[in-house]
Amino acid sequence: MVLGYLTSICAECSCPEIFHLSRNDLDYIGFELEKGTIIVEIAGNMLGTCMKGGKIEVKKAGDETGSSMNGGEIIADEIKSIGNTIKGKIVARQVGKVSKNQGAQIFINGVKFKRSFLDKLLGN
Repeated sequence: MVLGYLTSICAECSCPEIFHLSRNDLDYIGFELEKGTIIVEIAGNMLGTCMKGGKIEVKKAGDETGSSMNGGEIIADEIKSIGNTIKGKIVARQVGKVSKNQGAQIFINGVKFKRSFLDKLLGN
């Protein structure tokens, strides 16, 4: 978690320049990010957790991406799972699983994600 938090500090201090993270597969990249941009090829779990602003671009992200995010934007080619979000925006080409409580705008392969009425009734 500490390394992930440091990625946010680096991005915020680099702003308006882009922070290119060369280390792949770190968990908690962009933890509590408020401004700036992080670009990474492969992220571990919990990418963008509690982020409030800024932007993260990634090719592949792990579990619970965007968990508790309250702003900002995550752009990804592939996300294993999206955690419960409050606000913000997530754009991805492919998503394995989406958690139940979503406040963020989520676009999967260009289509806005909405839970079906039946899913809401059944609690899925």
